[in-house]
Amino acid sequence: MQNLTKFTQTAAGNISTPKNLAVGGTLTVTGAQALAGAVVISNSTASTTSTTGALKVAGGVGVAGAVNVGTTLTVATNLTQTGGIRSNGSFVSATTGSGNVMSSAVTSIEKVYADDGGVALTSGNLRVSLSRFLIDTAVTAGSFTMRGKMGQVKIDASVVSSGHIAGVEGYVESSASGTFGSTATGLRGVVDVPSGGVIGANVFVSGVMAYSVDLAGTHTGKAVAFDVPTPGAGTWDALMHIGPTSGTTAAGSTKTTVTGVDNWLKVYIDGTVNYVPCYTSTTA
Repeated sequence: MQNLTKFTQTAAGNISTPKNLAVGGTLTVTGAQALAGAVVISNSTASTTSTTGALKVAGGVGVAGAVNVGTTLTVATNLTQTGGIRSNGSFVSATTGSGNVMSSAVTSIEKVYADDGGVALTSGNLRVSLSRFLIDTAVTAGSFTMRGKMGQVKIDASVVSSGHIAGVEGYVESSASGTFGSTATGLRGVVDVPSGGVIGANVFVSGVMAYSVDLAGTHTGKAVAFDVPTPGAGTWDALMHIGPTSGTTAAGSTKTTVTGVDNWLKVYIDGTVNYVPCYTSTTA
């Protein structure tokens, strides 16, 4: 047995050694540890919960630099981001493989699931996902577009499919035992202009907008602002529903028709309101 000649003890009681220290059993340290070099943990115990794995921490963890996780990151409660940009893949306009690669096996890059937990909902404005862009400083010049959320599909090759392509899709479904007891929609656009709010001159604010940056390509087919394809089963009952006091209709009046007009549909064309006649019957 060798003497412990490589250990030095200071007047304060601290012990140091310039050599390696190997501990075959458990090392228990009750005070704080300050490690100046890199820490390598060779144990490969997998982590399936917050209390399992090669490294287990009873309290919180503060990290000043970047964190790289090789496989799955599981968060049991809240995940909060206070600044910066959260990126999932890299954006390059038309470079294959620059983002997350999708396939018949990988059909979603991001999934968010929610349910009522088996308890009847009573009130509240519930959202599975929420994003907001607050503009609190007056904008008087410039040309820019603001979006609360954006979806995009870019076609950089010929695509022929019996399915559909959509930048954003909303989906409302009823099961065989479900009942729609209130108004529902696959996609909803909301506009609020409360008392004191202003819609400027020659400005149109809409719940839905059909817009294009460029439609100068070859139109062998047709580009339309609104498309209603044939349902997979059954049929729609009507093209649309308009509430009686929505402001989009006017009371009927007699024009040069057999029985007069029941209602007028108000449509702005190039800033001027036009009236489309509507009838409550297809017969005279």
